[in-house]
Amino acid sequence: MKYSKILLTALSFALIQSCSDDENIIETNPDNATLQVSYDAARLKIVSIEPTVSGFENATYTWKLGNEIIGNEKTLGFVSDKVGAYDLTLEITSGVTSKTIKTKVNVTQELSTYSKYISQVFDYLPAVGQFTNALPSYVTGETQADMTAKAAKALVGEKSTMITLGGYGGYVVFGFDHTIMNQPNKRDFKVLGNGFAGSSEPGIVMVAYDKNKNGKPD
Repeated sequence: MKYSKILLTALSFALIQSCSDDENIIETNPDNATLQVSYDAARLKIVSIEPTVSGFENATYTWKLGNEIIGNEKTLGFVSDKVGAYDLTLEITSGVTSKTIKTKVNVTQELSTYSKYISQVFDYLPAVGQFTNALPSYVTGETQADMTAKAAKALVGEKSTMITLGGYGGYVVFGFDHTIMNQPNKRDFKVLGNGFAGSSEPGIVMVAYDKNKNGKPD
């Protein structure tokens, strides 16, 4: 009888130990998501906010500023043109599981005043056209880099002049010293040309931002 009782006790201990292990597995692998408590950014500079997430499969992400939805991707690029503290909420949903986490972005005044004019020309290559090699002027032996520098001299800053893009396919790539926000029902920027009645000379405008923060239009 003593032998039988010892076996039963050992078996009971093994079962208890096994259940304990299962519980540990559940406790150490929950659905979890965290954010930094706060982020800092200068006015009109984008700050990337990304949660640390584990356990959520095929999750959807909803970023909110108050009741306004401002993003639906895991990483949020937040920017504001006004100084202040912004309370953000992220809702993560995976099947029937959901979690809400919060953070704050402190937007401060920029250290130096931004310019509303072009600040840098990255690339310039005109197509064949009436004023190609004249606006700006080309000198034999000059490279594309030389012509890009001439385009920058003509376009950067308040006192800009014209350059030609030639015919279809010519282009210039330029940037600003701050992020231009896409604001509803407002004109975000303007491009000046020399169109007139009977000669509109339309162009194609493509807009991007420095997502990888390397200072290049790539």
